Amino acid sequence: MATSSEGKILQHTRHGLRMVGKKASFFDLPEPIWHPDEKSAVCDNCKNKFTITHRRHHCRRCGSVICSDCSEKQTLRRMGFVDPVLVCLHCARLCQGEEEFYKHHLKILENGAYFELSDADGIHNCKLSSDHFQIIVTGGSGSHPSLLMSSIMEIKSITGHAPDGTPTNKLNGLKLTYRSDTEDGEEIDVTLSPSPSHSRKQSIDWLKGLKKGLMIIHARERGNSCLVESN
Repeated sequence: MATSSEGKILQHTRHGLRMVGKKASFFDLPEPIWHPDEKSAVCDNCKNKFTITHRRHHCRRCGSVICSDCSEKQTLRRMGFVDPVLVCLHCARLCQGEEEFYKHHLKILENGAYFELSDADGIHNCKLSSDHFQIIVTGGSGSHPSLLMSSIMEIKSITGHAPDGTPTNKLNGLKLTYRSDTEDGEEIDVTLSPSPSHSRKQSIDWLKGLKKGLMIIHARERGNSCLVESN
């Protein structure tokens, strides 16, 4: 068993080599319960019968039993696998989107960006905490509570206009609806708009990363989402 400089431990599991951190990340996925071989006579995807030559394989992400034609190897960072592992075709598509998020968006979220908030005065810095469980909000004219990622229920993209007034699809802000940690669980709206006195590109990239991360974490197994994305 090896330990990295970040305190992560390399574990040998039945599913492959995994790096397991002492501190969990909000984006972590637990290992699935594998569907029993003896109860799986056919591939969960193509429904073809398993034989000596048409063998069973387990998806490391969802635990389903699939054949070689219905599986492929993908990087699975949300479960800490060191090497690409075998997943079903549906989970392969999810893994590809998640890998894009880890490569291009997560670091941007951790670095933070500057915004005007609809419910507070001044310019605020928003960044994702190191364990990815909350958005830390600092600056402005007073203290603003951090936002738990798990409390965000709805997102709405705010788009801009061209010089001639024509609406565009370019992201210009993000409206979040979240549930407060008060006893009544009040639903609160807050809109994040790029700060006019800081890098607009950095702020827009941060909003895109947040939107991507929220869609990933709320995605259910077959592609549906329990996060509402309104227009």
